[in-house]
Amino acid sequence: EQADRLLGQLMDGLDTLPHADRVAVVVVSDHGMASPDVDRLTVLPDLADLRGVRLVSAGPAMALHVGDQARSRRLRDELNTVLTDARAYLREEVPEHLHHRAHRRIGDLVVIPEDTGMVRLRRGDPPSAGEHGWDPTLPSMHGVFVAAGPGIRPGVALSTVHSIDIYPLLAHLLDLTPHPEVAGN
Repeated sequence: EQADRLLGQLMDGLDTLPHADRVAVVVVSDHGMASPDVDRLTVLPDLADLRGVRLVSAGPAMALHVGDQARSRRLRDELNTVLTDARAYLREEVPEHLHHRAHRRIGDLVVIPEDTGMVRLRRGDPPSAGEHGWDPTLPSMHGVFVAAGPGIRPGVALSTVHSIDIYPLLAHLLDLTPHPEVAGN
């Protein structure tokens, strides 16, 4: 609500300028937000013996630093037989589109919730009103893209806008030539 109010103030202020008809406004976010599904809570210590395992929260997921590949495989298999709203992966098995395999916080094993579920160390911690970090293919994790002004057709609803396409759009609106090595269009 505060961001909406501030954007309204910006737009009202722009409208008072003598060159307002030459100003384009582009609003983007890098990800979406969603409310955690409190009915899809996975509490790891309730499901397996995690002695000697360092657990690190990775947003809605949990990274397990096991230190032993054989134990990691056994723990993955043990967890996957009892998990109902999440799935355990060895680091190298994490779905490619999640980009977790090389992340420094991801351990030997990672437990990833389904949809907007949460993986936690204990019950009772109140969920926040909004989170991010779930599968980026979920519509709720898609970012915001709103644009208005010269060079932008009013009233057009686009399907997915990829982040890599924003820079070339801004260059076009400013009548600049985008860097040739940029992948977007």
